[in-house]
Order: sequence, then C-alpha cells, then structure tokens
Amino acid sequence: MSVPQVAPAVLGDIVTMAVAPVFLISALIVFLGLLSSRSMRIIDNTLELTDINSTVQNDALITLQKRRLRKISLAFREVALATCLVCLVVLLLFLNVIVVMDLAILVSVLFIAAMLLVVHSLITLYLELQLAFAAARLRIPGGL
Repeated sequence: MSVPQVAPAVLGDIVTMAVAPVFLISALIVFLGLLSSRSMRIIDNTLELTDINSTVQNDALITLQKRRLRKISLAFREVALATCLVCLVVLLLFLNVIVVMDLAILVSVLFIAAMLLVVHSLITLYLELQLAFAAARLRIPGGL
C-alpha cells in the first residue's frame, strides 16, 4: 500500500487549521487547573468542617461544600471531555490528508460538541461560585 503524496502547501494549510484548536487545548488545560485547585480548596474546607464539633451551621456548610464539589466535578469532567474532543479534531484534520474521505462534517460535529461542553462547564462553574458565596455568607457574621 502506497502512502499518498501530500503537497507541502496542503500540509501547511492543515497545520494552519490545527493551530487554533491547539491554542484552545492550552486554554482548556488552564481551565482544568483552575477547576482542580477549586476542588482541592473545597475538599480542604470540608475536612476542616468535619474536624470541628458538629453544629447546625457546620452541617449546612458541609452540605454546601458537597454541592460545590459535585458542580466542580461535573465541570471538570466536561472540560476534560471537551479537551479530548478538540484533540480528536486536530487528529482528524491530519488524518483527512492521508485518508481520501471528507471528514468535514465529523470535525464540525466534534468541535460543536466540545464547545457545548465548555459552555456548560462555564455555567456549572458559575453555579459553583454562587454556592461558594452562599457558604461565605454562612461563615461571615452579618453576611456579605
């Protein structure tokens, strides 16, 4: 089986098309780092609250922390999956040069799915931030 000859101009076009998704992958990895650090803070706060004598306020705070952790966990999964989909888009862009098939529809669907996951994860992060503010209001006498 012979390997198809690829013109340098075509390969250059593919590399140019792949640059934007690669920058997106970098941004998503930074977003994963943010979500990871927030989840670690939530876990630390929850462990601290469980060490303190149980009170009604602590129980409410622990419940809020668990809700926050669920939100962050969901956002983390969505961003990780979106990153994988964008990586697959880059892979398909280069595979499209080798395979004589039109993968434009598949690439488009994968990229749209990745963007939908990112949008939902941002909404989920916003909801987690609202829970964080609620927890701060419980911890600070007089509220915020």
